[in-house]
Amino acid sequence: MSRISATGRITWPVQGLATLIAHSQTFQGLVDADDWSEAVERVYLEAAAEDEIARPCARVMVGEWQSESVQSNADGFDFMTTHQMGLVFEFLVPDEYAESHWNATVWMCDTVDAILQEMELLAGTEGNVIVRRMKLVYGPARADAAERRQHGDLMQMAFSVDGP
Repeated sequence: MSRISATGRITWPVQGLATLIAHSQTFQGLVDADDWSEAVERVYLEAAAEDEIARPCARVMVGEWQSESVQSNADGFDFMTTHQMGLVFEFLVPDEYAESHWNATVWMCDTVDAILQEMELLAGTEGNVIVRRMKLVYGPARADAAERRQHGDLMQMAFSVDGP
């Protein structure tokens, strides 16, 4: 992930989501990282150039952002900010699952589910971003023949993530 430290209300949840992903031991194993600080290097911002991306990886992106007043007080109004972020997992299918599309799909779903469960355990705990909902919006999808020649036997799953 970019070395730029996000401090604004629009960007810090995206950085927080990247950190949650990187703390997943399943994700760390997939990207061959010793700890979260190595794993976060395989979480990319949506705008990352294709030649900068090493797979397997995750991509995070700013989505919908909303701020609305929830009540007034003596100092004015209190506002609640909510975010919807994008999250895409891109994993290479291990050889032992590659011969069957069904086996590759089940492997991808089980792997992503393990990562999401680990993220759910950390979400909202001290220092971690709050995740209110994760919804599958695309996939699992497997690369076609042309994409396989360029990127390998790649599968993707995309989610919308509602955060703080």
